Amino acid sequence: MSQLGAGIEGEFGPSPVIRRLSDPVKQQCLNEILGLAWADSQTLWTIEEGGRFVTWSIQENDPVSEAAIDLDDPALVWRLDPLLGIGFAASDDLCAFQLPSGTPLWTVHQPSWINALTSGTLQLAGKPPRPVVATGHDDGSISLFRPKDGAPLPIRPFPPGRTKAAISAIAISPSETKIAVADEKRSIWILDLKSDSWFELTNPSDAAAHKNRIVGLDWYPNPNGEPTLHSASWDGTVRVWDLAKRQPTMLLNSHQGPVLSMGHAGKPHGKKPRFLSSDEGSCLHLWDCTNWNLVGLPLEISSPAKIVAVSPLGNTFAWADNSRTVHVSSLEALEESSSEILGFDPVDPRSLRNDLGFDPRTGSIIHRQSDQQIRLLVPDLEEPAALQFPGAAASAMAVAPAGNWIWLACAQDESSASQMGDPFSRILGLQKDADGPWQVAQVIEASMAPITTMAIAAGGDRLALASHLEDTVEIWEIPQGLPSRILKEDWSGQTVQAMAWGKNGDLAVGTIDPMATGGTPGHTYLWSPTGSRAIDRIPARILTWDRTGKVLGRIDHLGRAWIFRTGSNEASFALLGESSGAWQAMAFAPDSTHLALGGATQVSLFDWKKDKWLGSVEVPCAVRALWFEGSVKKLWVALKSDECILASMGDWIAEADWAPNGSNR
Repeated sequence: MSQLGAGIEGEFGPSPVIRRLSDPVKQQCLNEILGLAWADSQTLWTIEEGGRFVTWSIQENDPVSEAAIDLDDPALVWRLDPLLGIGFAASDDLCAFQLPSGTPLWTVHQPSWINALTSGTLQLAGKPPRPVVATGHDDGSISLFRPKDGAPLPIRPFPPGRTKAAISAIAISPSETKIAVADEKRSIWILDLKSDSWFELTNPSDAAAHKNRIVGLDWYPNPNGEPTLHSASWDGTVRVWDLAKRQPTMLLNSHQGPVLSMGHAGKPHGKKPRFLSSDEGSCLHLWDCTNWNLVGLPLEISSPAKIVAVSPLGNTFAWADNSRTVHVSSLEALEESSSEILGFDPVDPRSLRNDLGFDPRTGSIIHRQSDQQIRLLVPDLEEPAALQFPGAAASAMAVAPAGNWIWLACAQDESSASQMGDPFSRILGLQKDADGPWQVAQVIEASMAPITTMAIAAGGDRLALASHLEDTVEIWEIPQGLPSRILKEDWSGQTVQAMAWGKNGDLAVGTIDPMATGGTPGHTYLWSPTGSRAIDRIPARILTWDRTGKVLGRIDHLGRAWIFRTGSNEASFALLGESSGAWQAMAFAPDSTHLALGGATQVSLFDWKKDKWLGSVEVPCAVRALWFEGSVKKLWVALKSDECILASMGDWIAEADWAPNGSNR
């Protein structure tokens, strides 16, 4: 097991974030990439900041720059339309360039700045379908133009009662009869050309509305009916809309941070239709459009994909990232890489997490891996030992603080499910004699499956169980195996994603509304035997307490890290600094002062009492779990690769700043 270094000193001292820079390979562009489109199945077009237009040839999924032309346009909003052979640039002017030659075609000055731009085909005023360019403006208006000469086209204005707000996204339906428009107040409007009328799909006061800025709209050409509208937002979700009911039929919420881009992949190789989305946490998500389940795990990439484009044949996709690099991959390769791990539930957000525990009697690290197998990292043994136990793979794990019990959640097999009817999970309690193996000493049958979150109380006498598919928390007395309480009333209808027991018997619970039918995407609750209360209206994916039981750490649904102090009557969360992507793991040091956070490329240390970042160490891949062993100087890091490495964070801390015995300063 390897030891990590102490971090990197920057010009202004230790950097809280290690940013991995791309090598200057041939796929890298000179400036930020603002537009990406497939000219054909073997050719890509990109436009860079400043108007540099590049034609790429795809050779075995390796994009090679064939030609570059400087269009000399400072616009930051672009639309590349290979079907028309035109590139459109938008600022306070709308300009058109013939592509790939780069010849200027026309320029039309606009009275209001253009924020959103698209092109497509529309059937206007009963006339045959015709190509159009649609623009959304800073003053809340939209306009249509003829692509060949920039001539304005008639369009019905918004209803007089609409609250004006800058347009943030616009999309033309493949049915050629609808335009979808989103504004900065998080409203979505639909113009139906058949009836020549507008209707409001959603507004901020609706329970199902997005909770942050809408950054993209996309239509899915449903072969069995009307096209389906999708909206992407900085709230970390993609909503799939039913226009007739004016409600989302599905909420895609597995993203690690704000959604940056999305696109449809059709039905490649005769498979089910696919949908792609990318997030700020540097993950690509592949969805099955028939049931909106994830196809495998999200694929982690080196830098967030700000633009995603699927080839005309639907079997290849390209993305441009924040490191000014163009990537190309086959959809089949994405499916295979996403499905390398067997035995996981792809809808479960905990599939992106591992569990770590510690046996202080032997100094062994207990690791639940991504394949849901358990291994023991025993000191002085080069190879980890596998933990043998009866039953299926473990969907969750909890280790008693004393290290004398390991609790594993194992879902029923298919034969048991068909015989018993309702799903259930078997919770195995394993014990170990001084020199003997771990053996099953207790069995609990929970009334839900799969169990995806387990939390054990500080005294080791209570076990909380929950499923990401349910709104129920079961509390069991252990090792007796007696049910104690059922919790659900306060968060009924919201599924439980995270739990953590505090020293004083408080149970923190993080919930998410899977369909966004309530007024919030979820809550963080604090339950005690005397009652429960909602701390705030923010979901929690990860929760952890310090040793005093007075400070709670949280990673929310957008990958942001927070601190909650319970020392006063008023709850207060303090937002911590940003990482290079979404935070994915956190752990308090034994001194209850320092907090370690793991992201896609680094582990960082934060002194929450001084509100100060101390430094970071870079790791080879995304962090799945963190565990301090006795002091700040020994931090175990579980990685996406299922490797566990030992990091020393002590070099960031002066001797006077931490207490090895675990007491507060």
